[in-house]
Amino acid sequence: MMMHGGWGWGCGLAWLVALGALAALAVVLLRRRGPGAAPGPAGGAVEALDLRYARGEIERDEYLRRKADILGRG
Repeated sequence: MMMHGGWGWGCGLAWLVALGALAALAVVLLRRRGPGAAPGPAGGAVEALDLRYARGEIERDEYLRRKADILGRG
């Protein structure tokens, strides 16, 4: 006598494939963000500010103040 009309293994396999696809999607989305990526639209502004500071265009105090303003911590 067959259980579930013969669909027992098929349903289990379908669940495994679905869980694998979900895990793969999570990995792709997390990798896209990258390490140290700033969340939201402020990321581009912080990156531009970082470049200005690295080139010596602004002093450390101004850099920290502006970065806090951009990130909403000021």
